Amino acid sequence: MSVTQLQLRGVARFSFGVITHRIKSYRCAVSLDRTGVGHDVFRKFTYTIETELEGSDLADLKTQLDTAKASLVTSGSDFKIYRAGTIVHQHDAADCHFGPVATITANGTEQAGSRESITLTVECLVPVSAAGGLIDETYEESTIVDDEGDVTSTVRTGKVITTSATSAKGYIEANVPAQPAGYDRTLDIRTDDTDSSATYTLTDAKTDRRNYDANVRDHKYTRTRNWQGSVLESITYSGSVRMVEGQSAGAFIEANLPAATSGFGRSYSITNSDDDRDGSYTVTDTKASWAGLPGIDEAQLEESESEDANGRRIIGRSGFFVGSDAVAQVEAIRVALAVLGVIVSREVRIDIYGDGKITFRFTALGTTDGSGITAWTEAVRKSGGGRQRRVLLYPDRNPFIFNGESQPDVIEVAGRAVSITGAYVAPPAAPSGLEDYQSGQTDYATSRLSDKEFETAWRMIFICPPGTSVPKPRSKVVAFLP
Repeated sequence: MSVTQLQLRGVARFSFGVITHRIKSYRCAVSLDRTGVGHDVFRKFTYTIETELEGSDLADLKTQLDTAKASLVTSGSDFKIYRAGTIVHQHDAADCHFGPVATITANGTEQAGSRESITLTVECLVPVSAAGGLIDETYEESTIVDDEGDVTSTVRTGKVITTSATSAKGYIEANVPAQPAGYDRTLDIRTDDTDSSATYTLTDAKTDRRNYDANVRDHKYTRTRNWQGSVLESITYSGSVRMVEGQSAGAFIEANLPAATSGFGRSYSITNSDDDRDGSYTVTDTKASWAGLPGIDEAQLEESESEDANGRRIIGRSGFFVGSDAVAQVEAIRVALAVLGVIVSREVRIDIYGDGKITFRFTALGTTDGSGITAWTEAVRKSGGGRQRRVLLYPDRNPFIFNGESQPDVIEVAGRAVSITGAYVAPPAAPSGLEDYQSGQTDYATSRLSDKEFETAWRMIFICPPGTSVPKPRSKVVAFLP
């Protein structure tokens, strides 16, 4: 008598909340992710579990599927994987960012009787700290399960990068999972000269391994990610599949390609043997030049910003859009730039007879302090003071030179300011200590330099007692004429 699904659950199984199902095979991938507003660091565990549901008839199978979909997609439930009654992976909801999250895919493949294969993907984001010497850790884990659901071998391959003060080899030895009872273990570690980077292969295998009677005899793949700085540019999957006789490797590969990555374009190739029992594939996901915007087929956006000594910001946005929503997206760029500063230059070109590409370039002026004053200068000039030398001239003797009356100090303060706020800058008040010595009122003039720039120039004269302290030119004073 063959074993039942319920009996198989006691051999290799997983639990998600109160739900428990058997495991035919599973894969685990781990990577460091930065996400959220504060770019928090999480260790991302991704489990891909192959299992199946069993019903008493087709109607009951549908009920089982509906129950699984409703139960397994609820985030925030504790997640565990058991092997021969021992927990080998565990993620509690309280330890994860928003709790473990599961997605379920019914493969549409009916097995013996009223059974259907399903694929469950569980993602767990566990907060981590770069402290402790660990910079990065990645690994992949694959398992082989026999026809009774017993795990015959588990192979984990990974890489660890640590700080110079932490041994990568020691970190691996201290952090590999505990060896399950009844399994033989081999651990191969290879380090670089500094022992701060190491790769390893961990194998747990039963000595009485047997082939298993399932459609997939073997499925192996590797994933390579290409980073440019901190930007993920491409992901490449390379794999091979061997099926039981009479089963199509090509069909299995087509139905089980890795999940697509949002914002990436995909290309792939599949090669089959003559009998279609063996197949290999290569999948490449390449970061799209622009993705995620409805109605946009292609786009490019460049941003630039510079500052000068007066605190003036020159902000630029340029690029192009192609697609039915291109006009709206260009306008959205302009509106967003107008929040950062006053737009002083606008150039838009439309390819009417080609693909409708809209090329744009916007330039805006702003200020680092938010005052809206893009230029400010002030100069102080002192003249007069002391006694003026006088001369009396005679035709028959030498000139008579003598000191005349004491002269006052004359202090002149002049300046200029340019505003992009739509208002003219108000001339500043007299410098502190000179208010009582000002000769007349402050002279000032306003000029409209452009549609966006408003200039104010001022001049003050002060007649002061000899020895009056001369003020220094002042920094920006933010005030505007009514």
